[in-house]
Amino acid sequence: MEAIQLPMATTHIGYKHGQRNSRGEPHPGYDLNYGTTPNADLGRPVVAPVALKVADVGARKYYGNYVVGVNEALGYVFRFMHLDQMHCTEGQTLAAGKLLGTCGNSHYGGWPGMSAHLHYDILRLSVLKARKLPWLYWPNAQTSPEDFANIFVNPASLHPQLLLCTTVPGAVRT
Repeated sequence: MEAIQLPMATTHIGYKHGQRNSRGEPHPGYDLNYGTTPNADLGRPVVAPVALKVADVGARKYYGNYVVGVNEALGYVFRFMHLDQMHCTEGQTLAAGKLLGTCGNSHYGGWPGMSAHLHYDILRLSVLKARKLPWLYWPNAQTSPEDFANIFVNPASLHPQLLLCTTVPGAVRT
């Protein structure tokens, strides 16, 4: 299996994979380097964790500036949200370690004062295709634990170092 690196160095995290918010929605990934001071990570480089074909680049409410990349060989979709800047275009192929954007706090509504961080999650490509789910599919409170586990890969299973990170107090949004 191809080595998968973290897209950004991190020692602190906010929301974790599977953690539920006040509405009961499970968080599908990790919020990396949720800075201990507001915007401490603003502008930090975000790189492709593996070779990726960029499937979507854009800006959307709550997701902010985002990049979606696919690695067909691994069968994974990688999503990067709240970027400050995006340094790739749809259809572009990125080598592992290639800059795809910079850490930001973009969201376009919903969380005033959000600290700069990278939302990073991984989905199973075969499930998205079979169910015809959009690249930006997000679970809701009715998403069963089984369905959630079928669609989303826990990033810590590919990046065990995430389990060693400090959770930043107060980083959990409601």
